[in-house]
Amino acid sequence: MLQGGEPPVLAKEGRWCEMSVFEAISLMVSFGIFVVTLLAYIENRRK
Repeated sequence: MLQGGEPPVLAKEGRWCEMSVFEAISLMVSFGIFVVTLLAYIENRRK
């Protein structure tokens, strides 16, 4: 059982990039469009 002490310090290691809300939403929309396009392409190839 752990007692006392301080929580670990989460230091930035350089692997995360800081994004604004606009950039994050733009990235999500772009990925969504990519998925829809990929599904449409796969559907058209099956015919």
